[in-house]
Amino acid sequence: MEITQKEVAQLIVIEKPDTFRAHFLCFLFKNKKLHGSSTEREVRLWQQNSWTASLYAVFIFTFNSQHHLINIKAKPNIYGKVFFSGIFVLLFGFFSWKLFYLYENERFWLYTGIVAVFMILYILFCVIVYQSEKRFQRQVIYEKLNIDKTD
Repeated sequence: MEITQKEVAQLIVIEKPDTFRAHFLCFLFKNKKLHGSSTEREVRLWQQNSWTASLYAVFIFTFNSQHHLINIKAKPNIYGKVFFSGIFVLLFGFFSWKLFYLYENERFWLYTGIVAVFMILYILFCVIVYQSEKRFQRQVIYEKLNIDKTD
């Protein structure tokens, strides 16, 4: 079964551009409806979940000149990238500042190792949350469009 651009565009509940501002407002107002934008050969869809906050995917549906689906890909939203990076920089800066004072301490490498482990755990946690949310949202979108997972 061929999926058309019109079918995918009909899933959009709130028409918004895929911008930092749109994702920030979605996060700020906890709007969990399906957002999206449609251009001539592309439809972008995203939906915030209650527990993932800003770590959700934007699905990009690409269409050919006859408006038939040719590709689906996902990417992290821009607000989620900035938020994740900002928290990482703040945490790293806070812990690194403490490490500068401990440089002469004999346990410097122990503290550095602990900071490194916690920063790696933060990254892994965010990646796992994003991947699981992406997988869940993809499944929901496929069900709405009646797409077989083997397609």
